[in-house]
Amino acid sequence: MLLLAASTSFAQNSAVYKAEELMNDEELKKAQTVITPALTNPKTKILGYAYNVAGNIECRLLQPEILKAAEHQELDTTLFVKSLNDAAKYFIESDKVYKAMPKLNTEAKEKMADNKNMMRQILSYFAYAGQFENQRGNKKGAYEAFEQFIALPKCPIFTEEESKAIYEKDRALYNRIGYYATLLANEMKDYDGILKNVDFAIADSVSRNDGYILKLQAYLEKQDTASWVKTARQAIEDGTDNASFCNNLLYYYNSHNLTEEAKAMADELV
Repeated sequence: MLLLAASTSFAQNSAVYKAEELMNDEELKKAQTVITPALTNPKTKILGYAYNVAGNIECRLLQPEILKAAEHQELDTTLFVKSLNDAAKYFIESDKVYKAMPKLNTEAKEKMADNKNMMRQILSYFAYAGQFENQRGNKKGAYEAFEQFIALPKCPIFTEEESKAIYEKDRALYNRIGYYATLLANEMKDYDGILKNVDFAIADSVSRNDGYILKLQAYLEKQDTASWVKTARQAIEDGTDNASFCNNLLYYYNSHNLTEEAKAMADELV
């Protein structure tokens, strides 16, 4: 029995190395077929390595589609989005496996570094994926891709400091994609989705006014009066359409017979 178990594990580990060899020979579909069963087989003893190889295979599959997009050619959006999501998932799983090990050898450290490097490379692809999905009318898919773009810098592969640095380096882009995600959520009447990313829109002076309008609308739809009032006051202090926000808040106070609040606000504005 021990010999059989050892043989089975050896076979699964060999499949991982075979998939890597096929990947290096650019036989990517074959590599994908070979690696996939090894990822769920309990006999695979080099699982962190396997997930890393699987992630790199998916990244190789992405490259032709990226080139097509760069040359304004029609691309396979379904393949692009699936390979992109799978690549991110595999690199995160590889990192998770390695971090659970009591001791890391040189190979493990190299694979962890590769997971981080590859994840950095594909982060921006999620912004492209959102645009590709939106172009073919898939609002839900576009929203999900933008969500991934916004969320992935916080994945466990990156330290807290590295995550902050990623956001800061491309702050304008994250604000813009957050705005796009908010617009899509609004089109889908997903008010929780609006509130999830609208602060990115508000952080950018170009989309700030729209961001406040969308945020107020979401709280109105959710019947969250306290948050609506708080946001309206923030919009008055921070927004670009102060007169409109002031009028809305004053109307709310007057229509709810909140005379003292209306008077206090009027005094503040004088």
